[in-house]
Amino acid sequence: MKRALVVFLFVLVFKANAQTPGPADCSQARDQYTRMNDHLLLDHQDESDESPQVALKRTKDLTGFITRITLARLSDMRDASAIRAYLACMQERDETMPPEWSTNTPQIFLAKTSHSLIAVSSMVIMRGGDAIPNTRPIVQCFSEAKGKWTLIGGGGEEFDKHTFFIHPLKSPNPLESWYLLSGTAIGDTGGRLHLEVISCSTSKYRRVWDRDELIWGEVQVSPDGIVLTYLKQEDEQTAEINGDKLGPGHIIADDSPDEDPKRFSETLRVTDNGLEP
Repeated sequence: MKRALVVFLFVLVFKANAQTPGPADCSQARDQYTRMNDHLLLDHQDESDESPQVALKRTKDLTGFITRITLARLSDMRDASAIRAYLACMQERDETMPPEWSTNTPQIFLAKTSHSLIAVSSMVIMRGGDAIPNTRPIVQCFSEAKGKWTLIGGGGEEFDKHTFFIHPLKSPNPLESWYLLSGTAIGDTGGRLHLEVISCSTSKYRRVWDRDELIWGEVQVSPDGIVLTYLKQEDEQTAEINGDKLGPGHIIADDSPDEDPKRFSETLRVTDNGLEP
């Protein structure tokens, strides 16, 4: 009985490996990715009660396929530019490719720490949507030990239906690789900017720092830190027009005749706590 179970498991492993296209098979990988993405798009078009659960499963299946492809390419290519090109090739069809203005993915970054080689990859899955794309960013952390790559963890769900950008930062910890994630809610009339600093190590993916609700926020990134510009919100206790108090979220208006809102600027540097003045 035990021998039969071992044989059965071996067959399952062999089949799973056989389904992962090789480094020269971008067209095969694209066909598989497109087919899985098509199922996901159809699930979101279905308004039945089962659709959310089915769509969630399809999202997990497509995420798992991305993981298998990334692990395979890390093992056989070991070159960030080549792997990035391979991932982009999988999304060449219009319906599966996120709008160019919405993201700088797919991306993959390789970094050597004092103990190991680690990698961070990112892609944006398209899940339908009419005027507003229903996007799902995927961020994953991988580590290599004795020639074998392993998925450590990941995130990105906080940027659902957001634009999504990833940039490397200079990590203050020699055992970690740090990145800035940024994005605004697509279709949000306030253009609120959401920021996260995440860390990847040989043992953990973690969120180091985050900031939200920056109205019409814009960010310029360098390895040492960022420059933020945004519209300032007035405090509920002090915001008044003609003696009437305004609710939270009112934007301070300039004294100039056109009353354009003031833009505020902050320069933040990388510290052990994330990003600080």
